[in-house]
Amino acid sequence: MDHIIKLWLKVPVIGEDKGGTRRNVGGGKANSKGTPLLANCYLHLLDRIWGKHQLRWKLKARIVRYADDFVVLCAGKVDAPLNAVRQVLGRLDLTLNEAKTCIVDARPESFNFLGFAIRVSKGWKSGKVIRMPARQRNLLRKSNSV
Repeated sequence: MDHIIKLWLKVPVIGEDKGGTRRNVGGGKANSKGTPLLANCYLHLLDRIWGKHQLRWKLKARIVRYADDFVVLCAGKVDAPLNAVRQVLGRLDLTLNEAKTCIVDARPESFNFLGFAIRVSKGWKSGKVIRMPARQRNLLRKSNSV
């Protein structure tokens, strides 16, 4: 099965530019990286392993994932969860995109995920800590004041 997947990764991806000219837009023999669809399938295994070994509770870290993007929300230290992610991905023959990987304390600052600036805030009614997109929070305030 691994052989078939590796062959699939080597297939060129053909696309069209604005003028309608077909050309190679990715993949090919030199490609050593995955594709979002394939990464999504593999990351499903990350979810399953995280749940099976109860890493959410043991490491105080929750994975939030959409397709091939994910965020690890940590209640404590980040070293153990980050190492666990790297270890699981390594076992799946995947590598963490270090250029996109960053560690942020979301209490004083926000971080970007799927085009939203996510920040930690206290709910104005309950006083409980919530995580919400900063843009959405501003929209909610505007709609409540009208």
